[in-house]
Amino acid sequence: MSSEINVRFTKDDLCQMLKKNLNKNSDKVAEVITEHITKAGSTAFQQCFKALMGIYPSIKYKPGDVVYVHFSNLATWRLDKVKTLEVSGVKDELIPVRITSADKYQDPEYQIEFYGVANGDFKLSKQTYTTTDAFIEYKEENIEDFLEEIEKSDAQADDTPF
Repeated sequence: MSSEINVRFTKDDLCQMLKKNLNKNSDKVAEVITEHITKAGSTAFQQCFKALMGIYPSIKYKPGDVVYVHFSNLATWRLDKVKTLEVSGVKDELIPVRITSADKYQDPEYQIEFYGVANGDFKLSKQTYTTTDAFIEYKEENIEDFLEEIEKSDAQADDTPF
């Protein structure tokens, strides 16, 4: 009969242990952290390196914000460009999108949803995708106007094919 011991640590536990033990065995701890971070991807590596220089991750937008993203920075291979650019609220190929989640430690940091027409489809539908600060043109400041446009898009999606 074998014995088994399971130990669980939270992210906070790890953080506290790092703070307490970083000076002890710092060479070995630094090597382990560096190896894992470099294997985790460039975002983790860049953010950790910047944090050591006093530059910490941040995000500009929060869930619920309405921003505009150029059509070319969306999942264009999935969308009918002509029909999507006819959607209410689109301005000069800038698509209004709503941020549904934001995580400064994720790359890209924003999950978004917007109305578009999928290739081969004739009906407007809600699309989801991801984006980053670099692809956001500007934030919609007049939310009442945007909500009117969304209501029009909802009505269009429900009953009016193109």
